[in-house]
Amino acid sequence: MAALMFFQCTAPVAFAADDAILAESSIAVSSADSESVPADSDAGYIPEQSPENTSVDSSSMNEASSEPLTGDSSASSDLPEDASSNSSVESQPESDTDQISTSDETIDSELAESSSENTDESAKSLYQDGKILIYTYNQLAEIGSGQTLTDASGLAVTDENGAEITYALDAQYAIAEDIELTGDMLQWQLPEGFTGSITPLTENSDDLTLYDAQSDTIYLYNPYQLSVLQAEDPAKEPVLDGDAHADSFGMGQLIYPKGEDAPYLTYSLTHHYVISTQFSSEITDAPISVLDDSPAGSTDGRDFAGQVVKTIGDKTYILIGNEQQLRKIGSGDTVYGAVYQAIHHNAKWTIDHDSSGNLIMLYGGDADLTKEQNGTDNYTLGKDGIHAADKNLSDKASNILYVYTVGRCGVNQTTGKIDPNLDIDKAANQTYASNANYIIFRDIDLSSANWTPLTFQGTMIGAKSANGEKIWNDDSSAINTSTKPTISNVSVMQTGKLNVGKQMGVGFFSTISSEVSENDIGLSKGLVQVSNLKFQNISVQTTTSETYYPETLVSELTSTLGKLLGGVLSGLTFILTFGQVKIDLGKTLGDVLDARKKDPTALATGAIAGRVEGQVLFSGIEVVNADVKNVNNNTGGFVGYTVGVTEYDGLSNALGGLVKLLSNILNVIPGLGLGDLITILLGNAIPLDKLIPTGYINAKFVDCSIDGLNISTSNEKDYAGGFVGQQSGSIIETCTVKNSNLSLQGKNFVGGFVGLARDSIIKGTLSGALDIETKLPKMNTESLLLGCSLSDTSVTVNSVNYAGGFAGGLANTAAVNCSATGSFAVSATESNAGGFAGIATLGWAANLGKEDTKKDLLGGVVDLVVKLLSSNPGAASSLLSLAGVNPSYILGCTVDAPLTVNGTDYVGGVTGRGDGVYIAPSSADYLSKVSYWRNSNQLYGIRCQASQCAAQCRWLCRSDEDRRRSRTRHSQHCITRNCL
Repeated sequence: MAALMFFQCTAPVAFAADDAILAESSIAVSSADSESVPADSDAGYIPEQSPENTSVDSSSMNEASSEPLTGDSSASSDLPEDASSNSSVESQPESDTDQISTSDETIDSELAESSSENTDESAKSLYQDGKILIYTYNQLAEIGSGQTLTDASGLAVTDENGAEITYALDAQYAIAEDIELTGDMLQWQLPEGFTGSITPLTENSDDLTLYDAQSDTIYLYNPYQLSVLQAEDPAKEPVLDGDAHADSFGMGQLIYPKGEDAPYLTYSLTHHYVISTQFSSEITDAPISVLDDSPAGSTDGRDFAGQVVKTIGDKTYILIGNEQQLRKIGSGDTVYGAVYQAIHHNAKWTIDHDSSGNLIMLYGGDADLTKEQNGTDNYTLGKDGIHAADKNLSDKASNILYVYTVGRCGVNQTTGKIDPNLDIDKAANQTYASNANYIIFRDIDLSSANWTPLTFQGTMIGAKSANGEKIWNDDSSAINTSTKPTISNVSVMQTGKLNVGKQMGVGFFSTISSEVSENDIGLSKGLVQVSNLKFQNISVQTTTSETYYPETLVSELTSTLGKLLGGVLSGLTFILTFGQVKIDLGKTLGDVLDARKKDPTALATGAIAGRVEGQVLFSGIEVVNADVKNVNNNTGGFVGYTVGVTEYDGLSNALGGLVKLLSNILNVIPGLGLGDLITILLGNAIPLDKLIPTGYINAKFVDCSIDGLNISTSNEKDYAGGFVGQQSGSIIETCTVKNSNLSLQGKNFVGGFVGLARDSIIKGTLSGALDIETKLPKMNTESLLLGCSLSDTSVTVNSVNYAGGFAGGLANTAAVNCSATGSFAVSATESNAGGFAGIATLGWAANLGKEDTKKDLLGGVVDLVVKLLSSNPGAASSLLSLAGVNPSYILGCTVDAPLTVNGTDYVGGVTGRGDGVYIAPSSADYLSKVSYWRNSNQLYGIRCQASQCAAQCRWLCRSDEDRRRSRTRHSQHCITRNCL
């Protein structure tokens, strides 16, 4: 497929018998003038001349009637202007001097005549106006050869700078005189890789002679005509009266040299062919744009109807407009834009039209499946839903003499132009991958079937055009609208065993996690983000406590990875050797899957996400009417379990060949994060001394809310909260649960907002490798609850231990400016019950989670702490915090509601037990003790990526009301607004 054209067939052109002349047309009379050039120059000599174009007014000629050239004006209304007016078919009187002769006598006489008239060998210029002038076929054949252009004396021709001129692929050329092609010459084409041009020395404003009936000569003006001569049977390819112009090639009327009762003219090789001096290699097609010629479908804030891909800034997004697309995310299937019918004729693909002149849509695009959206038909999603091309749909179907085939073509997703040469599989150039970027731009109802939890590592942003505005700004650098699309009627039912080979966690997202860097496996690849969405009527139910993986999975993965990694087959497994380390691949994969099967977070459940791990940001997510049930550990109204990720800069270099193994394991097991893999393989495939932590990135939740929550938890399980079950090394900011009636129960760590908020445990070693003073301040492993609330909510909390109106437990966690209103009843049958928190204490590894500390940093920091206490107390404090030896903070928090608290031991209005906690106002003095304020370049709990926030940390020292009033003003000073 080579260009973009219409084909419009109108009334045929007929030649009158004998000397009759076409009415309203021009007639060319051949000239007998001829010239010669030196035979030994590159130009050689011209044995014959083609007719000069001399127009004669037909009104002064015989008025014999003939079919008009233009035919029916209504039938040709879609033709470009020049296609219907600038091409002609010319008839000439019979005269020996008015036709091209190839006889030896004529050639001799012309040579003699030209020789007598011109004896100056330099009369024919070989290079003019930056163009090589072509006079003969021999020169024509040299185009692109790289040979030097020589004059009559055999000397190289040079340009104005003295450089030798060559027949280069990128040179500029002009056909100086008409060149007749005979025999094998008819096979000539522009050379492969030709990037130069052939253009006329002087544009001819007269009509171009396409066919000279008297001499039976077809004139060639463009590459399309040359291509037709290469067809399998050129005699079947008709000549149309628009063929003289590249932009109207394949358009217009059939030509009947001997009248309509005789055959129409074709590109049969029996005719004479002449390359005209008006030949041009330039193709000036103008693709049809659905921006201007779109179907009746709506753009819904996009650039054009049918658009499925958009690049905004440095990211390319897939546009999601319906339920079918949303369910495809993670499948890896190809994304398809709108598809139209194309027609192949005369060795060229053009856009096809129906008998009414309309575009023939075969598919509305993945985002526009309904007739209401695309204006044409209802389609099913994907390649199978794209209609087949059908010749009967074409406006050429009624023309039995027209030889053509039809196919399918795509729409350029950047320009919105239909391209007859565009492969539909490559038009969008995207797949529904789990790590792709998505914009949801319409409301989507998922009531038709249960939702399968999505394992996700990409970007998902809601952006809906509410009042006809564009979704993105004019220069496509940013999203332009803040209106949230609604995903409604979501039902997730996990009743059977959970296959950990495919899924971990239960929710709209099962697990959402960040990927590892392609350059260093120890670093995060980048931010994974879900923002600006509304979920309405979402029900997530986990009623099973069983996990499994198929028996064949280990052997399948072992075989696949073993061959890929070049392992040595030993029995039923592969042995991989990395230096001195030998790895049993089958055992390693089995260990990974067994660990996932036993992982207490495998069945973590939340309305939006079961598990969140790594460099992940949820922002602006609104949930209305949620019903969450889980019979296992880690249950939250929004998210079941969340944890950040430790970074190990240089890990790829330290591990050497092991990196390839670990990378492949991460790729083949969905939802497996580096932290999971390190926990499982530490001391086995991953040596402890190679694991040197250099940074920590928190998972973050900002401005998320639940309005109307019903939650059901097991009284025999741990970690249940109205917003989050277990929060580890994560930040939750300005999030709320409101207008709800919560009844939460469990064995340990149950709270109205969070079950347990704790610091994350760092795996690895510090031995002689960590720059204590520069690296530690970047590692904020604590959790932060900032400006979060339970609003107008009735909360009943019952557990055996660690029950709190807001938090069941805080371990090395800061709760700042959090509040609770409504009514609260808190009860612990044994100990640790508090109106705000059941317990607030040191880090998890230092106190509550001592059993989990076998491979963490706590045991390895003692000697370092002793040394630092005398030389650098500040670094010692950071090191202790990193190991979990750091208090919790309850700063500026309130419970403004009727409150009852019951328990056997450790019962309090604020906290049942506080053996490592600050309970104080959120003043600057106290905030400075919290790592998120103590460490540089941080504001309001969220790291400022721009490092250019004008207000800095002092803004936090204002009252809650001051902050609310100044939030908008302050946000204007932050370039990225990531700090708010």
